Amino acid sequence: YDPGVSNPVTGTILTYTGTGTAIIVGGRGTILRDFMLVGSVNAAGGGIQLGNGTNIAGLSFSNMTIAGFTHATNGQGVFLQSTRSITTSSFHNVAFTNNRWGIYVDGTGSPGFTTFDCHSCSFAYNTAVGAYFNTNVSGVSLYSPTFQGNGATGINIIQASNFYLSKPFFEGNGRLSAGFDIDITSGSVTAPTDTVVVDEPNFGAGGAFRTSNIRTSDSRSVEIRSPFMPTPDVS
Repeated sequence: YDPGVSNPVTGTILTYTGTGTAIIVGGRGTILRDFMLVGSVNAAGGGIQLGNGTNIAGLSFSNMTIAGFTHATNGQGVFLQSTRSITTSSFHNVAFTNNRWGIYVDGTGSPGFTTFDCHSCSFAYNTAVGAYFNTNVSGVSLYSPTFQGNGATGINIIQASNFYLSKPFFEGNGRLSAGFDIDITSGSVTAPTDTVVVDEPNFGAGGAFRTSNIRTSDSRSVEIRSPFMPTPDVS
């Protein structure tokens, strides 16, 4: 996971040089696959916006890299419009790399729950958070995801429910500021994050970076099953 991946020289590359949003997806049944989308700090609208006044269903992303969207306030590789919901959708082999936030799903204004799954996706070298999920997010499953070298936290799960991570790999998160591999929280004891399962997580040694593992607060029914943690190097 080379941070320089946002400057590729081969393959199918779509380069966004504008100051808005690179791609806006609305409606049902959209399929995006087999390309790399590269942005810059100037893309104030982020990379791919899901929802254009409509809810999203049946979306499919596969074999993609989304990189280089580093705007200070809206530098999301992929983000869900906060007044929309996304259901029965999937991401397969998608790399969210060298953005500010890899994927950003804020359902605080959503009229319905957000549900989807990710398979073999990677969230690496984003300067803030690899994957961010906040409020009205339920029934999300991530299978064999990688969270590596993110600036603060690998994955934030906030006021969400029914989250499942299967065999995630974590290494070197908190690269730029204090963070966690997994941060499960709510900020409200009356609306806690509920039912999160992390199955067989692998916490890598992290090399020169620090790895802070798991924080959970204002949450209930959190299970961490069969974690692997390497022996610390104290030499």
